[in-house]
Amino acid sequence: MNRTNLCVTVIVVSTILFLSGCQSNQTKTITSPEVLAEFDIAADAKHILLPVWLEGKEYQFVLDTGASNIVFDDSFRDKLGKRFLWPKTAELAYGKKAKAEYFFTPDANLGPLSLQEARFVNVFDLDLIPGYTKNGGEFMGVIGMTFLQKYIVQIDFDNKKVTFFKGKKDFDLFSFFKPRENKHPEWGEPVPLKSKLFDDLIFVKGNLTDDMPSEFVIDSGWPGFNALNGKLFRKVKSSLTIGDNDENKSSYKAIIPDPNYKSIETLSIGKFKYANVFFRKNNMSVLGLRFLSRHLVTFDFPNKKMYLKKGQNFDRQQKLCIYIGNTGCVLNADDYSVIKADPNSLAYKKGIREKDILIKINDNDISSLTLSEFMKLPFSANEHGEVLFTFKGGDGIFIVKFMKLDLEENKK
Repeated sequence: MNRTNLCVTVIVVSTILFLSGCQSNQTKTITSPEVLAEFDIAADAKHILLPVWLEGKEYQFVLDTGASNIVFDDSFRDKLGKRFLWPKTAELAYGKKAKAEYFFTPDANLGPLSLQEARFVNVFDLDLIPGYTKNGGEFMGVIGMTFLQKYIVQIDFDNKKVTFFKGKKDFDLFSFFKPRENKHPEWGEPVPLKSKLFDDLIFVKGNLTDDMPSEFVIDSGWPGFNALNGKLFRKVKSSLTIGDNDENKSSYKAIIPDPNYKSIETLSIGKFKYANVFFRKNNMSVLGLRFLSRHLVTFDFPNKKMYLKKGQNFDRQQKLCIYIGNTGCVLNADDYSVIKADPNSLAYKKGIREKDILIKINDNDISSLTLSEFMKLPFSANEHGEVLFTFKGGDGIFIVKFMKLDLEENKK
């Protein structure tokens, strides 16, 4: 066979294979992957908690796509055998660091799934992670990407379920010649996931204010507001303007929003656009649980895709918090109710509790004021240097006196 005939034969065979591939693709029925495990989750919980069994006892672990490894709290150290690596420094949330020890994974299970799919686990004190508090054993570990990466994991916030599907890497010899198709439209719109060399974390590309490309860690274990790294945080402008910024009117600084937070006018991820999204300053950019909970989320880790479908809470707006100076009291800006009073704070010592409602400052009734009007109130002190706050709580109306100095802007 001469060279010309050989080339023609190759072209004809390739064309036949390509057309047969296209034809088989048209007739192929796409089926849902096999369900391996399903778990119920709590509604509006701070974390997604899943049951892990070790030595016949059940413990709650956090589903955390923002963690590279499986983590056991250091209280398990005696159950894990010998350490096989020297402690290393682990990067935690908000730039915090901790010494992590490495152990071979014990004979533990997440339902029917063996955690030994991941070769090793980290061990350190979970109380060191900002935003993580074990709360007397509410959770005792973290399920991270070294385990999750082989599965398809679906989080259905509306129906309060987490489902693990059998993962399978798609392979199509002729996919390069075909337009990309959504193989699972029932899961919503696919968004590509990225990972970095020697890093198990997953990222998505996004856009801030329509003209600022950005990259975010997708972190199902991040309970608070979304985060921006310092460079982006400084660069992007907040879409929220409160009160008058005249520096000569110092009374406006008596009660202020935390300067480490911003409201961004628009965020785009794939085909979705979100308005007025709150972010806090951080060492890395993160989209956390509050963002994910607006959707049906399906992580197809083997094929590096995240599917997003609008959930019942898709249009839910995030709440702006008002920090009352350095007192440790945080208000919901919608109704001036207390959403946090730190037990070690001045506010707590003075009797302020969650769900109390601020109704007056000095002689000013604030119940009908807009947020902008509220921020323009004169917070003047009396002859003793005190500002009077009137709250309505479970025991009726009560007045709390804060010194003017306690209401100075937090410089953190």
